[in-house]
Amino acid sequence: MSRSRQLSALLVVFCLFLAACGGDSDDPETQPTTTQPSTTTTQSQEEDDEQALRQLAEDWYLAIREIYDEEADLDLAAEYLIDPYLSGFQVQVNEYRAGDETIESSPDSTHDVVDVTVEGDSATVIECVVDADVLKAADGSVISDDVVAKLFSTSAIRTGDEWRLQERTTVDEAEGTVCPQQ
Repeated sequence: MSRSRQLSALLVVFCLFLAACGGDSDDPETQPTTTQPSTTTTQSQEEDDEQALRQLAEDWYLAIREIYDEEADLDLAAEYLIDPYLSGFQVQVNEYRAGDETIESSPDSTHDVVDVTVEGDSATVIECVVDADVLKAADGSVISDDVVAKLFSTSAIRTGDEWRLQERTTVDEAEGTVCPQQ
């Protein structure tokens, strides 16, 4: 076979190969695909932030109880809070510790994160705290055993890779174990 016939045969085979690979087809497997921009990273980050804030609020609730029960040092608060919440909390605990009252923790006291809203590096955590602890005088007599449900709005700020609670305000409160509605 001459060189020109070999080239012609190769050219025909090549053209048939191209025709088989390309062209219009209704078969979805041969259609070009386009990839939509992924929002997974953003959604994942928002979900991670929300989970981190829920965990921070729960851990802080437990830390408050340890600090008031004097099972933990007041410095522990700095792991969760920044000013103005931090300095206000420190003043409150120091005033409590300077007095002769004690708090008897109740297993009926509860904490629940109702909602978390994240906007960039700031967030708002809505919490319901049922306070069933008993406040006692130095002689052991009961000063207050009221059960109060409080709805709090707590602002948080991202500091580096972590979140810190910045300020807490009482939205509403009610006697009993049911939090007021937002």
